Amino acid sequence: MPNRLSLRTILHLFRTKTIMLIGITGTIWAGKGVAVEYFTQLWFKHYSARSYFTKILEEQGIEVTRPNMIFLANSLRQEHWWAYIIEQLIKDALKEWWNAVVESIRALEEVDILKQYEWILIGITANQQTRYQRVIQRGTSLDNITFEQFKFDEHVEGSSTDPKDSNIFACLEHCDIIFENNDTIENFHHQIHNYVNNLNLN
Repeated sequence: MPNRLSLRTILHLFRTKTIMLIGITGTIWAGKGVAVEYFTQLWFKHYSARSYFTKILEEQGIEVTRPNMIFLANSLRQEHWWAYIIEQLIKDALKEWWNAVVESIRALEEVDILKQYEWILIGITANQQTRYQRVIQRGTSLDNITFEQFKFDEHVEGSSTDPKDSNIFACLEHCDIIFENNDTIENFHHQIHNYVNNLNLN
């Protein structure tokens, strides 16, 4: 269990009756899920795009795979509007009025709406070989891929020229802070905790 937020941070949130809203972006398998898990231990509620997509795919009887999730996400953006998915998650978070962490932000237009709501955008990266090794070690149904497929998936998710489609690398350029997750989980947690505790909450 991590250390709790500082008393100054907690008192500020209660005194101003505000909530801390954080969006997460990052390269695939860099540790976004680890970051989310840590935030949930710091009194944040998790709103997941993956869970949102999984529910829809299962309802439609479609296999839950990364390519199908990407196709669904891009289809929903084109069918409705540029930030439809993230807007749904943001609305849920604001409705419940609690510290919230949303992952993952993948399109530039999603970054725009996040900033309109004055959310903090955190980026998570790690070197490519380290991330692929984590994929192999995790071994879920979504992770049974070759290194070539891994690199191809990253290219697809990270390089679209359409602001409505997935472009992780462009999103990273708009982050308030980027954490490098090449070391231990403890070091990664330490980076996050220090950042949250040192936010300028005036």
